[in-house]
Amino acid sequence: MIRLDQIGHYVMLVLLFLLLLFNYGIIHIRIAGGVPITEAVLVFCMLCIHHKKVLPKFMRSPFILPLLAWWALGLGHLAIEIPRHGFWAIRDASHLIESFFIYVGFAFAGSKESIQKLNSALPAFFGVVILYACLYPIREFLWTLSPKLTGAQGQSIPMIGLYTDLTFVLTVCAAYLIQSYISWKNIMALIFGLFVILMALIIFPSRTLYLQTLIVFGFFFVAMNNRQRLTLMMVCAIAFVVFVGILSSGISINSRFGEVLSLSDYGQLFTELFVQPDPEDKVSSGFTDRLEWWGAVLMNWASTPQSIMIGSGFGMPLISHGSSQQVFLRDPHNDWITMLARMGLMGLVFFSTFITMLMIKSIATVKRYRKYAASAPLVVMLLFFLFEVLALTLGEPPFLWPFYTVPFYFSAGILARLYLMKDPAALEETLTPQPKFSIKLQHVMAIAFVTFLISI
Repeated sequence: MIRLDQIGHYVMLVLLFLLLLFNYGIIHIRIAGGVPITEAVLVFCMLCIHHKKVLPKFMRSPFILPLLAWWALGLGHLAIEIPRHGFWAIRDASHLIESFFIYVGFAFAGSKESIQKLNSALPAFFGVVILYACLYPIREFLWTLSPKLTGAQGQSIPMIGLYTDLTFVLTVCAAYLIQSYISWKNIMALIFGLFVILMALIIFPSRTLYLQTLIVFGFFFVAMNNRQRLTLMMVCAIAFVVFVGILSSGISINSRFGEVLSLSDYGQLFTELFVQPDPEDKVSSGFTDRLEWWGAVLMNWASTPQSIMIGSGFGMPLISHGSSQQVFLRDPHNDWITMLARMGLMGLVFFSTFITMLMIKSIATVKRYRKYAASAPLVVMLLFFLFEVLALTLGEPPFLWPFYTVPFYFSAGILARLYLMKDPAALEETLTPQPKFSIKLQHVMAIAFVTFLISI
């Protein structure tokens, strides 16, 4: 008979995979009279957890004090502002609410069956993600087939085919595959990992993708031995030749900008990581707007001693800027500035301390588990969910969206539980044996590779 906590874990995995695959389309599903699906699953999972067993262990987490301080300040704001602003206070506090998925992840990691279920599902899931990415050129056709949902501001939203940020998942997939090469001595995993990055650069070019890709290569260049680094550089050189060949061939691909960019366009995107871009250029739009938003929000934050110390709270927009879809933006596309504006210096200090301690202990956890072949790809994948979301916070608002926030905190919770485990070998014994796992991975990735070639 399936235990209640196991049911909660299965529901959590379904939500996680749906958020990662369909992102913006899924978050507008509402159940039980209008409750967003992420919050409904959070409540359900909380009800399924055996708190007497999990909570004492969670309180031993190394980051617990700043996390509790941040939660206390945020929940205090929320208690005051819900009567004033209603739904919008809850909406603006979605990051705070969804951060409780860290506790769900912590409880999840205490079940060997659940960890095994997550681990065994990853090859097939990443294969589906890549297959879905290959359908980007026909996304408008997918919209016609998709159920339509209603957004918070009344706009119609297709559930399937939006591709709001699939690059986030693709770069995590690439990290998972490259670590699989290191763990299993399987060159095909490395080739497929670089293929995923190549595909993302062609279909979804952006400054953020460059930064995410640099994080992937930077991590593995440090983590690899000399022979593995040489192999990586050789395969990268081949991938670069293929990349240039595709750009120079005149192949028509319906990419993020409507066409395949030139090499000079890619060079421009890269330089814009370090210099201010041209606001009139099609591949550079948005940067100047962000600077204006950040300046305006910081001016308002510094206007009173109260806002400086504890922020303006939740419920009122920090900016009011209409997008091309007539949807008004409420936050300035930088989660650190948003945190400062809504929760003041106290909130920013609590949150920054929590994140710093979380990342230090998560990296330490990955170092412990990377020597185990079956465990390493899983823990590296979890770490990259943290890396890639934090990279986005510099110019985007990922913590406003459940398809970033839920994977981030769920992964953080799992890593925190693994950090507290005394014997890393116990996880290795739980996971699928290496030969079966790697063969399964190769089959799924081969199908994805062929699909991409057909799509272009």
